[in-house]
Amino acid sequence: MNAEVTLDASQRFVLTKPMRLAAGIKSGQKLTVQASPGYIIISTPHVPARLLKRGKLKVFDAPKPDFTVEEAVNKARHYTR
Repeated sequence: MNAEVTLDASQRFVLTKPMRLAAGIKSGQKLTVQASPGYIIISTPHVPARLLKRGKLKVFDAPKPDFTVEEAVNKARHYTR
């Protein structure tokens, strides 16, 4: 998702709800910010995940998402670059 934002008088900008949904950002979540000349990159921190061995299988263990499979499919269908 690409969008143009404008700084207010206090040099702040707002991430709109569609932007937050597209990035998977939740309310109150901490974000990582990187700045370089001409660019500011805002990202979500690394999600702790691990690969566990259960018998002969390897299982991916990570926190459960806050959305259903149906919501994830709809989000993927409507995602545009």
